[in-house]
Amino acid sequence: MTVGTQEQKARRARVDAAVKLAAENRWEEAITANQELIDLFGPEVSALNRLGKAYLELGRYSQSREAYSRALELDPGNQIARKNLERLANLEVDQEAPHARSGVDPSLFVEETGKTAVVELLRLASPDVLGRVTAGDRVDLKAEGRALMVVSAEGERLGQVEPKLGLRLINFINGGNRYEAAVISIDGGHARVIIRETFQHPSQYGKVSFPPTQAAEAGFRGYIKGSVIHYETDEDEELYDESDYGTETETETEDIVDEHETADEDDHA
Repeated sequence: MTVGTQEQKARRARVDAAVKLAAENRWEEAITANQELIDLFGPEVSALNRLGKAYLELGRYSQSREAYSRALELDPGNQIARKNLERLANLEVDQEAPHARSGVDPSLFVEETGKTAVVELLRLASPDVLGRVTAGDRVDLKAEGRALMVVSAEGERLGQVEPKLGLRLINFINGGNRYEAAVISIDGGHARVIIRETFQHPSQYGKVSFPPTQAAEAGFRGYIKGSVIHYETDEDEELYDESDYGTETETETEDIVDEHETADEDDHA
């Protein structure tokens, strides 16, 4: 075996270890692993992007900016570095507060028609709030009247589930169903989350959370193909198929939006 081949195998093993650490949310160790890769084999875009990701997950925003900036210097066309720098531009350095993000069970992302949906949020939070979450973060569902909101692990409101689906899920939750949710992507004024039914109450037997109907009018996509936690791929990649869900009227939808807008105005009064 040549020296070059041995070096390639050693590098590949270290890359695999670094990716595995990230998949397990072991961010401090991921920082060490990626920094060692850079020290041993020189700076490269993938390692710098992974380093930026690990710092971002720990809330160490200035170091994350530095890593992504170095990646962009090496490859000015790299969209992963560019998108994350745009996200970080909305965060102030003095907002830094090292923390561990809430890990997500990979089974949440397993395709299962009728039990899983990817939704695009409405009424998004401000860019600085959205900038503190990233793909793979666990989020919570919170009913506010007839509106279903998505909130971060820290309790910050991120956005609203499309009204028809939101009302449908509120009714199921009130009936005893349970759901989990996680962030799919935060990008350029768009935020997507995946929602999965994890428990169906006996009283809801035979009722499908996300029935596939009339995809052309869908406010969400029905399920995904494979994993949504892509460590070095573009978050805009199409990962899911289309489907629809409910039968509530347009009037009900408008009432839900109007009701929530009124509540927001009252909150700021």
